[in-house]
Amino acid sequence: MIILVLNAGSSSQKSCLYDFKGSIPDTPLEPLWSANLDWTVAQKKGVLTVKSKDIKIKIEVIAKETGLTTL
Repeated sequence: MIILVLNAGSSSQKSCLYDFKGSIPDTPLEPLWSANLDWTVAQKKGVLTVKSKDIKIKIEVIAKETGLTTL
């Protein structure tokens, strides 16, 4: 069973993807991947962090009137 978890807060968005093989384990599993966007409204920028088993990427984003732009 594959489960996507989304957690939206006032200044962040957190997402994780899990793959449960068989029954649900007693201890927490590491996600297949996770992505977090932490937003600082006062500074009008945020940091997007994406992680998987072999990859970790951090991207700074800024706000424009029409949406987000990657720096």
